[in-house]
Amino acid sequence: MKALLEARNQGLIYAYEKEGLRAILINFDLKQSDLPFRVAFPVLMTNCFKWLSPYQFSSAPLQVKAGEPFPLYLRPATQSVSIGLPSGKWVKQSVPSNPFPYPHTEKVGIYTVLEKEKRTHFAVNLFDESESNIRVDLSGPGKQADWTGVGKETIRTPVQTWFLVLLGTVILLVVEFFIWLNRP
Repeated sequence: MKALLEARNQGLIYAYEKEGLRAILINFDLKQSDLPFRVAFPVLMTNCFKWLSPYQFSSAPLQVKAGEPFPLYLRPATQSVSIGLPSGKWVKQSVPSNPFPYPHTEKVGIYTVLEKEKRTHFAVNLFDESESNIRVDLSGPGKQADWTGVGKETIRTPVQTWFLVLLGTVILLVVEFFIWLNRP
């Protein structure tokens, strides 16, 4: 913290992190600067907020691929948390560091982190590219697929009445036009 207090005379931006405490010092008057009118200002503020509280201001969902550790950003004084597994079972976990990389993400589903009265959720997904591949592979390894007779079913659809009304109107207009041409 001493480095932050000594920096007041230099007019710079400083970031401080120690034992889970994060702080940002903007050491100049924003009213006397053109920084708020620059394109970089919203980017700077967004980055500051994301660094101060990584998941509170994040638009990215709280999710991780199955088997990879999920970083839990907890309050500085937190010693242990309770984790609700997708099976419904609760496990108490001691917190050696902050952020705490929770390693037991083998099961796919929603995990609940209970830190005193604060409740947070994160998801563990497969993130497998083949899951969302909806293309049909018509040929197997070296052979052509035979789709004859497979899945043939007659489906009855109702007649579209708007088409019949439109057809009748056109026929009526054509008949009326010919009657108008043949009048004496």
